[in-house]
Amino acid sequence: MDLVNSGYRFFYAGPENTTAPSGRGFFVSSRFAPYVGASERENDRISRLDLWMGEHIIRCFSIYAPPSSCFGAEDEEQYSKFLEELCTLLQQSNPHKICLNRRKQWCNGAGVSKGHILLLGDFNAKLGKKENEAEICIGQYGYGDVRNARGRLLIEFCEQLHLRASATFFKTRSGRKWTWKSPDGITRNCIDHIFACPHLRFSNVRKGH
Repeated sequence: MDLVNSGYRFFYAGPENTTAPSGRGFFVSSRFAPYVGASERENDRISRLDLWMGEHIIRCFSIYAPPSSCFGAEDEEQYSKFLEELCTLLQQSNPHKICLNRRKQWCNGAGVSKGHILLLGDFNAKLGKKENEAEICIGQYGYGDVRNARGRLLIEFCEQLHLRASATFFKTRSGRKWTWKSPDGITRNCIDHIFACPHLRFSNVRKGH
């Protein structure tokens, strides 16, 4: 779907019915729209979009994690199950395998040698700040002083899959880090995140780099 006078195209990824969780999709600059190889709904909470850029494929996943509907061990069990499903999906859709199997179809016969994973969306988890140097997946500029149980599970997930919380590697003021605000405007949290493999590099777009 082209958005009039916006310079962007929207790739909608569900839900297929009104009883499913909130929908997901991708806003892609019109400049990059020709590089979109596929846009598919994986399940009610995860969708995928592939960008084919020369020798690179960037496999993007739009995430809407389950909100907290219970407390304690029950909530952790629910979130762990979601992360297990996501982990299985990532392992099944290894971008290197996709490149080898479909390079002629999507890349006009050109070899594709480098695959990248990018996760973005509402993870409903608070990562907080880096707690020790052993945590490779989080940088020095996390938000908030509290890491909740979901955040710890998410950190373990990222360490296992060698993913990094991209925003935590950029120094910026706290007012630009939160992504959720309570109805009374008092409480603010960062529960939306971008995770990427280490070799997928980002720039701080607010500085114009």
